[in-house]
Amino acid sequence: MGKLINRRLIDFNKEVLFGEVGGIIGAPLVVFLASIFSARPGILASFTLVGSITGAAILWLSARIYDRKKRKQFSVLKLGEDIAFYTPVAFTIAFFVCYPSIFLISRFLLRKGLPVVVSSASAEFSAFLMFLIAINIYRFLLIIFFDKSL
Repeated sequence: MGKLINRRLIDFNKEVLFGEVGGIIGAPLVVFLASIFSARPGILASFTLVGSITGAAILWLSARIYDRKKRKQFSVLKLGEDIAFYTPVAFTIAFFVCYPSIFLISRFLLRKGLPVVVSSASAEFSAFLMFLIAINIYRFLLIIFFDKSL
């Protein structure tokens, strides 16, 4: 059990949280810019998704590199291995759970008349909670079955 809850778990969740902050910043920023050109809920919800993906990727990667350098464990090879273990599962969870939730929740809230920034941020937060639970379950399974820690 000591392997399951340790400093790496805290760092891992901090990196995921930084990724989410990137998504929360990116989604409303991009959708606000898109709203200058279109008011259609479907288009705005799609740009919410683009902003979320871009912002999350940039900040997650930045936090991962920072943590590895801080622990003096950074190498391009190790970063590549981490990305290989993390990215496919994270993308799968995001693609099948989070992104549809972001799109549907933001479109629903936009149709109800909420402002674009409130709609996109609310959708992003809801989807993040689902993602955080799922990615931590995956991390624990990696440790238990493969003795691999992210």
